Amino acid sequence: MLGGGHGLLQGLYGLLTDQILEARVVLADGSLVVASPKSYPDLFWALRGAGHNFGILTSIKYKIYDNGPRGFNWTHTRMIFKQDKLEQVVRLLDGLGPQSNHPANFVHWTNYLRIPSIDPDNVSHIRNKVQ
Repeated sequence: MLGGGHGLLQGLYGLLTDQILEARVVLADGSLVVASPKSYPDLFWALRGAGHNFGILTSIKYKIYDNGPRGFNWTHTRMIFKQDKLEQVVRLLDGLGPQSNHPANFVHWTNYLRIPSIDPDNVSHIRNKVQ
């Protein structure tokens, strides 16, 4: 949540970090503060972008939402392709963006992996030197 927080409702309400109302934080000097838009506003702002860098959160208060009467439908797809098809795949995925008139609760994640056994001609070889 502190580093962004993707979720199924992000198309409707934003990232989870946008839903934080206040946070109880133990600071480096051991003091406990409650950060919110009115109390420690600079710390509150910082927590919502890189929270793990500013203290230890002991509790957090945030907005929650009903996911609606229909809930969510979802699917998972694994596409396997060689490097020479990457540009076509990216063009296809670009078509899933906001301009494509998908409903606000449509969420798409992409993860790319290089798998040498599938595409041995396009593998990066990194050599570590021990000195």
